[in-house]
Amino acid sequence: MTTTIAKFAHLQIPLEDVVKATNNFHDDNIIGHGGFGPAYKGQLQRSGKSIKIAARRLDRKHGEGDIEFWTEISALSDLKHKNLVSLIGFCNEKGEKIIITTYEVNGSLQEHLNNPNLTWTQRLKISIGVARALSYLCYDEGRSYGVIHRNVNSSTILLDENWEVKLSGFEISIKQAVNRMDQVILSEPIGTIGYMDPEIEKTKGVTHKSDIYSFGVILFEILCGRRAYSKNEANRFLAPLAKYHCENETLPDIIYLDLKNQMSPQSLHIFSNLAYSCLKEQRADRPDTNNIVNELEKALEFQLSRENLVKNLKHLTIPLSHIKLATNDFSETYKICHLEGSTMYRAKLDHYDKGNHSSKRYNTVLIKRYPFGNEYYTEMDFLTEIEILTSGVKHPNIVTLLGFCIEAFEMILVVDNISNGFLGDYLDNINNKRILTWEKRLKICIDVAHALNYIHSGLDDQKMLIHRDICSYNIGLDENLGAKIVHFWRSVFMPPNHEDQALHLELVGRQNYVDPEYMNTYKVKRESDVYGFGIVLFEILFGRLANDPIYKKEGEKGLVFVARQNFYTETLEEMIDPIIKEETGENSFVLNRGPNKDSLHTFIAIAHQCVIKTQDKRPTMKVVVKELEKALFFQKNNKDNPKMSLEEIIHATQKFHNDNCIGGGGFGRVYKGDLQDGDGFKTIAAKRLDTRFGQGEQQFLRELQILLDYKHDNVISLLGYCNENDEKVIIYEYASRGSLDRYLNDASLTWVKRLNICIDVARALDFLHGGVGKQAKVIHRDIKSANILLNHDWKAKLADFGLSLISPLIQETSYVIDHAWGTPGYLDPLYKKTGFLTIESDIYSFGVVLFEILCGRSTFAIQKHEGHYLPEFIKNIFIAGKHDEVVFKKIRKQIVTKSLTTFQEISYQCLHNEREKRPTAKEILRELQKALEFQVQSMDKDEEGCRGPDYATPIETVGDIQHLSNKYSETGKQVQDPELYKHIEQDPVSPTNHKATIIHPGSKQRVLDHLKQEVTLGENQVKLLKEELKKVEMANKSRLALIRALEEEEEEEEEEEEEEEEEEDDDNNDQVWYDAGDDYLLA
Repeated sequence: MTTTIAKFAHLQIPLEDVVKATNNFHDDNIIGHGGFGPAYKGQLQRSGKSIKIAARRLDRKHGEGDIEFWTEISALSDLKHKNLVSLIGFCNEKGEKIIITTYEVNGSLQEHLNNPNLTWTQRLKISIGVARALSYLCYDEGRSYGVIHRNVNSSTILLDENWEVKLSGFEISIKQAVNRMDQVILSEPIGTIGYMDPEIEKTKGVTHKSDIYSFGVILFEILCGRRAYSKNEANRFLAPLAKYHCENETLPDIIYLDLKNQMSPQSLHIFSNLAYSCLKEQRADRPDTNNIVNELEKALEFQLSRENLVKNLKHLTIPLSHIKLATNDFSETYKICHLEGSTMYRAKLDHYDKGNHSSKRYNTVLIKRYPFGNEYYTEMDFLTEIEILTSGVKHPNIVTLLGFCIEAFEMILVVDNISNGFLGDYLDNINNKRILTWEKRLKICIDVAHALNYIHSGLDDQKMLIHRDICSYNIGLDENLGAKIVHFWRSVFMPPNHEDQALHLELVGRQNYVDPEYMNTYKVKRESDVYGFGIVLFEILFGRLANDPIYKKEGEKGLVFVARQNFYTETLEEMIDPIIKEETGENSFVLNRGPNKDSLHTFIAIAHQCVIKTQDKRPTMKVVVKELEKALFFQKNNKDNPKMSLEEIIHATQKFHNDNCIGGGGFGRVYKGDLQDGDGFKTIAAKRLDTRFGQGEQQFLRELQILLDYKHDNVISLLGYCNENDEKVIIYEYASRGSLDRYLNDASLTWVKRLNICIDVARALDFLHGGVGKQAKVIHRDIKSANILLNHDWKAKLADFGLSLISPLIQETSYVIDHAWGTPGYLDPLYKKTGFLTIESDIYSFGVVLFEILCGRSTFAIQKHEGHYLPEFIKNIFIAGKHDEVVFKKIRKQIVTKSLTTFQEISYQCLHNEREKRPTAKEILRELQKALEFQVQSMDKDEEGCRGPDYATPIETVGDIQHLSNKYSETGKQVQDPELYKHIEQDPVSPTNHKATIIHPGSKQRVLDHLKQEVTLGENQVKLLKEELKKVEMANKSRLALIRALEEEEEEEEEEEEEEEEEEDDDNNDQVWYDAGDDYLLA
């Protein structure tokens, strides 16, 4: 002891000085009581200076004595740290043992636990002070031992005038070799109730982790504003209570109320997790002092960031009460989605006016609520997002921050409304996805590309921002489907002039979007954003999100792998979203199927470049913008996308003037117009929807779809369309001769012209029924002469597809069940009866048209005169064998027999009651071409002066010629000597059309005699023929006179019939140029 005393002799203070300093230990100077004894404050004179002291006076009745006294003096004389109480000296005389330390004006922490003026920031700093003191005790460089305090509690933690921690109470501390700090030192359970490590009882000893347990209790005291042990509380011990609430995620229930609105949520999260880990049952699971210090410093950093944020952006703060009121306390009614790191709400709210900083606005906003206590989406992300969105990042395609709230553990951002949600929601929903036409998808891509180009190279001060989390769910869509990048929680600024350099940061981002080079190197570069955007481009192209299971099946390695593989095998187009394969344009209906090829190929090329493996080969966003705008240009200037403005059409038709009306029907009216075409004008026909009639929008869309997809010389050409301001107009090429029904009884429409018209229509039907190389086939459903238009050279065009159906008919026997639509007199009776529609229904209707052309009368005219429509009339005639009676009289003489027979046979087959026995359009086309060939061949012979029996000559004449031929054979008695012909051969090289005769030597006399005989016979035959011809001539004169009389009578009858038919046609067709949909629903 003498040695020890000698060592501490310089610290000894006379009792007289201590008594004087404490006013003889007056009760007024008592500042506390402990196991050692009472503590007094005082003013000690030392070296001519007055020092405020705390004098702890040993009271032996508490059980402590000399050992504790010298233990504390020994400890404090060796340990020097700003967070340890400073030893001034001691007094050891006259039975008094007094430890004298500096006086800490704010007393112990215990006194301030429920002090509302002790802020959360101050409490964090106090916690850090204690942690640093414990870290120092555990290890200090150059010191061979560590110290286990054994009595860390809120009463031994003193606070100076600056609220700096001064740890005291070392009377029961233990020194331990540094390399044995984790080993148990056998010891009696000693310490303060509520703070003692439960493991002491089990292990019969302590380690430095016992101090960690006590410190964990202190942390919860600081957080909850109550002592570790309160005998009057229902839950007397704080430690088990705190552990229970942590494990049940109800810790906010016991947090000191005055702290709740001050706390940074992430600060609280770190603090509470740390406190809980300090109370772990197993000592090995408790953190070491260095980790404790680091975590608490991190918690303080978040708290200070929050305070600075609120201070600097006070104008953007929105009270939590306002947000709760707007969302009905975050009701599900206002919730629009839950993303991985936040919940989004849409509501009306007062917020900062970005256009006028001194005022506020009230409108619909998006409210982004960060989760509390989420380890992946922390307050750092929240603060980062606010920092970025308030640091000069302003762009039309980047979300605007309107305000924020950070109170009561809530972290909330308020941004401008994204009324159409997020791109990811559209791509993941088949109904929403249909809204995204190819052109709209391109515009979305361009919007995002512009935003990325801006943050990569368009910020002030040469800064560069890397988003680090580009994906479809971080792209919002406004009311016009304009795109905005959102969620900047992982973003990072690059220093100026560091474009080609990288930051080394922890790996963040979504699994299917992370740049593989970034994954390997942890180097953050803007090329990683380009890679993520490339994946978004392919998502938009394929109509599937990157996490779709289809990219993982059969050993495939994700979207990028599949996209690259198909790019190199040139099969990428097979993966395109079927929705955009079937439509483009700015309307929700199908127009020209599939994107413009140049647009598509440009898009695919730049998307592939964005996801190239190595960063240095990826394009900049400036290049990406340029290529995407090129793709949009190709799409918008697609010659196959003929959208016109209503203004153009109104101008062309002179405001749909009645003088320009050239037809009408179920759809509405058709107007003639002159449309600007370069330096000149093009005559057009504009079919305008009138919703007052039976047909409507569906017919409009259906006709557009077919005319854009099924182009053919014999299908009316679409020049444009308009779907604007509730006006729906289809613009066609102008067919100057109008519809075929006007010319049925026109004699100037010759048989050859009629055949060519029929062939044109057959070609159109063959094209439509054949599926145009696709599986989808078109059933017109309203074939009639009024829907066949004729241009100036009589070329036929099939029109009016308002009732048509596009059907995936793979076999001719396939059918569609539907209500029977069509025009009476043309409608397939089987379709009308059963509702089963097939392409053979068109064949039946075409058969009616073929007979109209042959008869020169419409099915309506026949119905009026005969009491039934043309099909039944024809069948009755054919059954009676009176085929010739159906031929239009004014063209009857033109038609040759073979042409007529061929035409009638194929036309009659079209009207067969059994569908299977009706011909295909291809077979009809082939037979009609034969009929034309027969007709033309006969006409050619007639032109050469060799009229033959192919012409439909009156039957009497044919009989007379046959009779003459027979008489010639009998009278002439032509001799054919077989032996003679043995000596005659045909000269194969004769230059004339008649073969030369070669006579063999030795046979000349016989040939000469034969020829003389033939001449004599010939003269007799000529004489007889002349006599017969005279008789025929006389008979013909009589016949001609009779014919003239009959023809005059017949012409008079025909004129009367024509007048009646014209009246009938007027009733049925109103003598219009074009039938605009005169169709009916036949139940």
